[in-house]
Amino acid sequence: MTETDAQVLESILAEGAIRTLFHPVYQIAPDRQSTVWAVEALARGPAGSALEEAAALFQFVRKQRAEPVVDRACIRSALAEAAEIPGQPTVALNVHAASLGRDPEFVTFLVEAADRYSFAPERIIVEVVEQEPDWPRPTFRRNIDHLRRRGFRLAVDDLGVGHANLELVLEVRPHVLKIDAVLVRGCHSDYYRWALVEWTHMLATRLGAWSLAEGVEDQADLAAVTACGIRLVQGHVFCRAMPARELTFDELIARAHLALSDLPVEAG
Repeated sequence: MTETDAQVLESILAEGAIRTLFHPVYQIAPDRQSTVWAVEALARGPAGSALEEAAALFQFVRKQRAEPVVDRACIRSALAEAAEIPGQPTVALNVHAASLGRDPEFVTFLVEAADRYSFAPERIIVEVVEQEPDWPRPTFRRNIDHLRRRGFRLAVDDLGVGHANLELVLEVRPHVLKIDAVLVRGCHSDYYRWALVEWTHMLATRLGAWSLAEGVEDQADLAAVTACGIRLVQGHVFCRAMPARELTFDELIARAHLALSDLPVEAG
């Protein structure tokens, strides 16, 4: 790591530099009634910097192999801000597979952070993000086992793209399979996409897990994913990610009702 890179990393880890937005995950019932099932915490880098957006931030972090220390900072920020959300929703936290593989004390850290902000483990979903294949399996497996035994729920994020493959499903044995937006977007008019979305839902069902369609941008794709039986949905068709102070659950439900009101009958 160069001196400049070290300085950039230090700026990312400075107090208050990492900010968190929250994106609701909706549970859609067959009668089209909806509830907010969870909120996903999405990290943002220092405001006004070249690393403000998540893609740029984590590209830099992975290049420096700094996932463990930055993931910890993101989790502290997320839980501190989520503690202020009314209604005590379940919170989904993104964690790199590399962090779980390289940080043997990760579960101890997460338990202590959850306790500090009064989060029971059952209110936290650890979304495993796999962006590169080089991480130690033994420590990863121990951390996954400890998370499960402690009562945290597990998800595999971005299933269907990059390194988020079926081997990761075998390693994690998740409670939730998140179907990546690359497959979801346009699935209403692209048979290959729709078939893969439906297949992933069937796989999740056979494994006793939830399937979650992320990146749902319009009502046509919303109709397609709900028609094949998926009940957990996330995307801009409902709303964009927002700061904790803007999360008003009555308004979020109203937005979902509006998005669902014009779906064709077969979408239920």
